[in-house]
Amino acid sequence: LFPMTTRQAPAALPPEIPEHSLRHALREQVSVIWALMMREVMTRFGRHKLGYLWVFLEPTIHIGVWFVIRLVIRAGGGAADMSPWLFLGTGVMPLITFMQMNSYVGGAISANGALLAFPPVKTLDTIAARFLLESGTLIVVAVVLFTGLVAFGVATWPDSLGTLALAGGGMALLGLGFGICKAIATAFFPVAGQLNVIVVRVLYLTSGIFFDPEKLPPDIQYWLSFNPCLHGVQLFRHGYSNLYVTNLADPWYLFSWALGLVALGLLLERITRHRMKDLP
Repeated sequence: LFPMTTRQAPAALPPEIPEHSLRHALREQVSVIWALMMREVMTRFGRHKLGYLWVFLEPTIHIGVWFVIRLVIRAGGGAADMSPWLFLGTGVMPLITFMQMNSYVGGAISANGALLAFPPVKTLDTIAARFLLESGTLIVVAVVLFTGLVAFGVATWPDSLGTLALAGGGMALLGLGFGICKAIATAFFPVAGQLNVIVVRVLYLTSGIFFDPEKLPPDIQYWLSFNPCLHGVQLFRHGYSNLYVTNLADPWYLFSWALGLVALGLLLERITRHRMKDLP
């Protein structure tokens, strides 16, 4: 008497991911790192607009100061086909990459120590969040900086983006290695932070930012070549202009230092992991 109705089967629910599976662990890890990155954005840039402005002003100030110093000492122009502005820019940007990464990653544990009380948050999560955020920020800064130099007519577009990426990546990894070692060491020995500052200043002054290392005597070149940052700077300059010929750019030496320090930092983190959450 009544029309027969067909019952539709309920839609199948997506299968639940087992709590202890690798996929579940990766999703949790990514969620934690993303949350830490958003927290870093808010604490670093969210309170006032000066944080955004300073990111772009810092390399510009470095270039301007060294440009004035070169004028005072009558150091002349740049090198190869580079203007003085481009010569300084290609020296400052890779050094800023190393220094900012070292400083920012090096403060990851001290700035997020309270969060380590939560079981999902690990020491390496705070380091990874800062490394990823700083990497993206530095890429934007580099694009804006060199686009500005091209717009003002003091630079041309780079010849080899691949070489620039290789040099920038090497300097970022070097800063990451320094930063991890600094973060772990200063958590137990605060004086290690002061030692890190001294080492970074020596590397800064001997990396060829404001002078052309290729024009120095061979004996001085030999001693400067032990500085891994010098290799990153020279590789960056060669990548920007093929006319800038250098014998002081060894990517293997740069990455050996970078990966070696990253490995050392990870080893220190593994050894001290059980003691990290007990720190005041």
